[in-house]
Amino acid sequence: NIIGRAPGLSFRDIRLANAMYNCAGSCPAMNCPGEGFVGKDCQCKCPTNDPNNPIQNCVGTAASTTTTAAPPTSAPTKDCSDMNMYCSYWAGQGYCETSRYMMMYCKESCRICNAAKRCEDMGQSCGLLQQRGFCSVNFFRNYMQANCAATCGFCRAGELLAADGSPLNKASILESASALLMLAVVAVWRIL
Repeated sequence: NIIGRAPGLSFRDIRLANAMYNCAGSCPAMNCPGEGFVGKDCQCKCPTNDPNNPIQNCVGTAASTTTTAAPPTSAPTKDCSDMNMYCSYWAGQGYCETSRYMMMYCKESCRICNAAKRCEDMGQSCGLLQQRGFCSVNFFRNYMQANCAATCGFCRAGELLAADGSPLNKASILESASALLMLAVVAVWRIL
């Protein structure tokens, strides 16, 4: 079966699954080249150009054991923290825009904490979604408020607004956004 543009899983799919399940959890720290990652056999895995065999062993180096103390920061609030050690990595790879898991378990890295108090875009595709009319479709309104508030004009003095113009509470945004996220992604792919 074809998944996306290739048969089976892509290199990035395999890397993400390994990270999600902490397959290399018992391995010593290693630096793998490029997009490489440490697999469950404690060997670096790197991409190939062969869609039928997207992964190969590659040579990595032992990670430095020198650590530097991080500057003190305020701890994230209980309802706004990452629940997985790989959240910041996945956020950097763009998964905040497409993953329901990220919205629920990587709130700090996806910057959805205090969403009702901020008026900013969370995704990179907000302009395209606005051009396609998603800001004005009631079915997608909560998703667009949570992810594309600035582009869609859902703000007044930096606060997000409900359809009736009243300030929107964070809980309703997050509940609706996570429930509609997958539907929105499917709809966008169909439009494109």
